[in-house]
Amino acid sequence: MKFNDSLITKDVIATALMKSSFYDIALARRGSIASVKKIAKRTIEVAIKLPDNFDFIAGQYIWLQIPQLKYLDQRGNTRMFSIASSPSKKRQLDIVFRTSESGYKKTLIESVAGTEIIFSGPFGPLKLPEDSLRPVILVAGGIGVAPFLSMIRFSAEIFSRHNITLIWANPSNEEAIYVDELASIEKASANFNLVKVFGRLKNSHLKQIMESTINSNAVWYIVGPQSFVDSTTQFLHGSGVLPENIIFEEFYSQTPSELAFKKNIYAAPLLFAPMNPFFTVVKNASNHIIITDANGMILYANKGAENMTGYTFAEMKGSTPRLWGGLMPRDFYVKLWKTIKQDRQIFSGEIKNRRKNQEQYHAFVRISPIIDNNDTLVGFVATEEDITHLKEKEGGLKNIGMAFQNLLEDLRIEKSKVEVEKAKDEALLASIGDGIIATDKEGNIIIMNHAAVELLHESEANFLGKRIYEIVKMYNSKSTLVPTSERPIIIALSSGKSTTTATTTTHEIIYFYEKKNGIKFPVAITVTPIMLNKNIIGAIEVFRDITKEINIDKAKTEFVSLASHQLRTPSTAVKWNAEMLFDKKTGNLTKKQEKYLQEVYHGNERMIKLIDNLLSVSRLELGKIVPKEEIIDLKRLLEGVVAEQRPVILQKKFRFEIDQPKENVETVTDQLLVRMIFQNFISNAIKYTLEKGTITCALKKTNKKIIFLVKDNGVGIPEAAQKRIFEKLFRADNAMDINKEGNGLGMYMVKQITQTLGGEVWFESEEGKGTTFYLKIPLKGKV
Repeated sequence: MKFNDSLITKDVIATALMKSSFYDIALARRGSIASVKKIAKRTIEVAIKLPDNFDFIAGQYIWLQIPQLKYLDQRGNTRMFSIASSPSKKRQLDIVFRTSESGYKKTLIESVAGTEIIFSGPFGPLKLPEDSLRPVILVAGGIGVAPFLSMIRFSAEIFSRHNITLIWANPSNEEAIYVDELASIEKASANFNLVKVFGRLKNSHLKQIMESTINSNAVWYIVGPQSFVDSTTQFLHGSGVLPENIIFEEFYSQTPSELAFKKNIYAAPLLFAPMNPFFTVVKNASNHIIITDANGMILYANKGAENMTGYTFAEMKGSTPRLWGGLMPRDFYVKLWKTIKQDRQIFSGEIKNRRKNQEQYHAFVRISPIIDNNDTLVGFVATEEDITHLKEKEGGLKNIGMAFQNLLEDLRIEKSKVEVEKAKDEALLASIGDGIIATDKEGNIIIMNHAAVELLHESEANFLGKRIYEIVKMYNSKSTLVPTSERPIIIALSSGKSTTTATTTTHEIIYFYEKKNGIKFPVAITVTPIMLNKNIIGAIEVFRDITKEINIDKAKTEFVSLASHQLRTPSTAVKWNAEMLFDKKTGNLTKKQEKYLQEVYHGNERMIKLIDNLLSVSRLELGKIVPKEEIIDLKRLLEGVVAEQRPVILQKKFRFEIDQPKENVETVTDQLLVRMIFQNFISNAIKYTLEKGTITCALKKTNKKIIFLVKDNGVGIPEAAQKRIFEKLFRADNAMDINKEGNGLGMYMVKQITQTLGGEVWFESEEGKGTTFYLKIPLKGKV
């Protein structure tokens, strides 16, 4: 055949050679009839649709079972067929056979497309030699060409180097199949030679091929009827061809002694007579017993064999044990045949076979050669003992042992993975600049990174195993130790929620950690609980030194304070001059001039208010505001603030209610600071409540506290914005949509002032329904 030396072709050849040494068997596969057609006189081709995962080697065969026979057949519903198609023809294989009166074949011929079939395989010893330089001579009698067709087709497709000659004998040209296809392959390839013989194959045909074959190491493959195989083999042996260079498929060559033995078996009525003690023992034995000729052709099978395999003797007769076997690796059968045929020794061992219903079973097999008086091997006696139940028990023990081995291996692998992950985690922790401390659910430190050790100025050994809240001291901005219950890591461990502390001075509380040398440094802390199956098993604390951020914030605050002072003077001058113009001390103004002056005046007022707020914020942050302790009446203070807002309240037609005691509500505190809180609460309610809305102010006095609240049914605060309401310069999106002139300083100042007064501030809100702000201050003020 022509050989293409391309890389692609080499890959295909390598794959083919690899497959040729692979022995893959599948049981009870389901397929269906794709088509049935007559391709020559007395010859039928059946195409079978296959599952996706079916592969075979060129030259192999399958066992084909028809679930329901339409016509009775003594040999049953299963037959062996050589595969005629190439392995490259995916999801379909072709078989060919001669017609006969067999009930099986008649049923198959009348099958329609889609008819379900069951097949097992692939099986078979036929394959091209691995040495592509050895000549290959295929001798086929009639339909015996089927496996050779598969080999020839595949060789042509992969451009095999094998030099192949096909000697094909047919009764007539009308019964020859695929002649045109084979002629085309011969024409296209220099490595394939077709010799057609019509009528009986003569020795002269074989002699002519032998003379043209230079290499005496040629491999001869013979497939056909028994008489065809016998006569061909006899001539080859007589011509000096070694037995090991002759390969058979179904029928093997038989010697005269073997033929005589077979004849004696069939013609021994006394041996198999019902009254013969030998027959009675063999027939009734529970073990499987068969007698075969020297090539494994079954001559006799007892009831035990029928029971074990599921096949009747009529179905077995004329077949080989491959009918229920063929499941072991190829090397097993090579050793078996060498032992019983070449060495003439008894073979015994465990084997796996397949019953007619496709069920697998394990057996202990013993095969003994039968030697006649002329020292000629004429047949075999084989027995099988079903040991499936023992193998199942043994398999269970093996499975337990394998399970333990797998478990140990899994543990080793997992240990290795854990060690790798640990190394990665340690490298990752070491590379992070923030301090990281991991604790168990009791707060005991189990891991800390290098940055944490550096920040706290302490060795890791002095931390591990100790409770974080005992060894790492935490202070608030007043240099007071933070109670254990209020520490972020304890809150996270008890609540199962992440906790974050201040990161800059825009937050209300700054926490400090103390180093080993007693120096305190401000920290921003984030604590996240570790959850396992919804249970808290520990926590991770990440902290960092925010000294630089605080210094930057302080510098910004000082700058804002200075700038605000500088801006206050020109703003005051603008206001004074505008008022002079309004008083007409410089003459009368036109209406257009008055309009422009009004805009200048109001814009300047907004500027003054912003400057005042910035000054107040900077003083609060720098700690320059010291509350002035004086006795004030909060009831009168509230009424005064409401009176200032009365024009806007009337303009927007609010329903404005004040709930306060009849008696005075007096306390000692800073009137100016409390007034700023009242103003912010009420002005915000007015800004963010639509016309005709409701606003309620309430002032209540308890034993030691005074509570002031402002409730509205305005736009409310979105949930996502609520945690940032007290941040500097923050405004919610819906607030900016309603009032674009706000600056985001009001609530920040309220928070700072409340802390200065020693009080608390909080709120409740639902977007679209309204907001309630609360203030709680000591009854006697800050001492």
